[in-house]
Amino acid sequence: MEKYKHIRISIFLIDIAFFLLAVFVVALPYVITWYAEVMNRGPSLATTVMLTCYPCVPFGFCILLCLRRFLKDVMNSKLFSENSVYQLRNICICCLIIAVITLIAGNFYMPFFIVGGTFLFLSLITFSLKSVIKSEIINNSEG
Repeated sequence: MEKYKHIRISIFLIDIAFFLLAVFVVALPYVITWYAEVMNRGPSLATTVMLTCYPCVPFGFCILLCLRRFLKDVMNSKLFSENSVYQLRNICICCLIIAVITLIAGNFYMPFFIVGGTFLFLSLITFSLKSVIKSEIINNSEG
């Protein structure tokens, strides 16, 4: 199955991302506290970053899981299926939630505005892809 080589690589990278996100969850308090001390920032920075990142973690895991399921559907020649649309919709919603959380946090730490904007853009791309696949499913069922 040479034609799915790139998808298999993507799935492998998603598995690595699962592991790295788990490491991130454990390491964040230590890393952000160290960073705040080295950069002579107050402890409020560490609190802000942790209060922003930890609520985003479940949505990050959900995005990775849905993306993995979506790629498995593509490998099984089920790109134009309701399940693919469902997975993309979940990714879109999770990206929007992360965008809202980080944009609110941007009021306390400016770099979060960049993260929020990035997730808004990812949500737009995912929504567009979902809409294209959904319209193709509708066109195929009518014709």
